[in-house]
Amino acid sequence: TPQQHFSHLINLTLLQYASEIPLLIFGFTGLSGLFYAVRRICWGQSVKITSDFGKGIKQSWLQFALLGLVSGIISLLVHYIINFAVLTLSDGNAILWSLAITLTVIFVIVWCVALMYALCQASLYRLSFFRLILNSAIFTFKRLFRGLLFCFCSVAPMLIFAFMPWAFMRIVGCCVAIVFSFGFAALVQTVYCHGVFDVFINSKSYPDFVGMGLAGAKTVEEITDADGGEQ
Repeated sequence: TPQQHFSHLINLTLLQYASEIPLLIFGFTGLSGLFYAVRRICWGQSVKITSDFGKGIKQSWLQFALLGLVSGIISLLVHYIINFAVLTLSDGNAILWSLAITLTVIFVIVWCVALMYALCQASLYRLSFFRLILNSAIFTFKRLFRGLLFCFCSVAPMLIFAFMPWAFMRIVGCCVAIVFSFGFAALVQTVYCHGVFDVFINSKSYPDFVGMGLAGAKTVEEITDADGGEQ
C-alpha cells in the first residue's frame, strides 16, 4: 500500500539510488577516455584505442569522477522527492506537489544540458571543478534551447528504450547503448560543444583551438598534434 511504501521510502531510495553512486563514478571515469578518443577523431588525428583511452582517463579522470558523484547525488535526491510527492499526493496538496514535481523535472533537464558542457570542458581544458560547473551553468542559460535540442538528440537512442514498459526491451536498450549510443552521444556533444567553446572561450583564450574539427575550418594538415595543443 502507499502507506507501507512511504514507511520504507528512505530505505528503498537508498537501496536503489545510493548504491548507483559508486557505479556512476566508475562509469563517468570511463567516459573521460571516451570523450578524449572522440575528440581526437573529430580533430582528424590518429587514435590508438587502448593507449588513447587510457590517456584520456589519466588526464581528466578526477573531474569526470566528481561529475559522476554529483550526478548520483542529484539522482538520489530527485527520485526521493518525486516518490515522496507521489506517495503523499492528495486533493489538499495536489497543486503544491504537482508544482514541486514539475520544478524537479525542469531542474533535471537543465542539469543534463549543463552536464553535456561539463563533460566536454573537462576533456579539453584544465579547470577547477568550481570553474567547470560555473562555466557549464553559464553556457546552459546562454544557449538553453539549442543545447537542449542537441543534448536530447544525442541521448535519444537510449531514451527510446529506457521508457519502454517491458523489462526485456529495457535490457536490450542497455546493450544497444553500450555498443552504439554512448559513442554517438559523445560525438554529437563534442562537435556541438566545441562550436560553443569557439565563441565564448577559444576565440579569446585558445585561438589555436578555433575551428578544430568543425566543417569549413582547419584541415588535417593544419591541425597540430594534440599533445602540444592541449590545455
